[in-house]
Amino acid sequence: MSRKSVAGSLIGGIAETQEMLDYCAAKGIVPDVQKISPKDVNHAMVSLSKSDPAVRRFVIDMSQLTPDLVVEPDAAIDPTAWKMLGTPVPASARHPAHAAK
Repeated sequence: MSRKSVAGSLIGGIAETQEMLDYCAAKGIVPDVQKISPKDVNHAMVSLSKSDPAVRRFVIDMSQLTPDLVVEPDAAIDPTAWKMLGTPVPASARHPAHAAK
């Protein structure tokens, strides 16, 4: 006996997505985002970690990314408290200020 399953998407296909984008463009509906420079990523992460209601979504402007850009670690950010795809951040990625946690 084999098990069968049916899966689908609630967001629709390409035609439905295009229809939604056209509707939004016609009605002036735009996303509520804050565009930031790659050098401001730490500030954005701190804002997100504080659950600031004024800040919901950041968009990083990658056109400002340069080979010489250096983003310094921020002791206010505890990466061990975050998870990506359900996997905890490894201890080796911890900032020294959070190494004892």
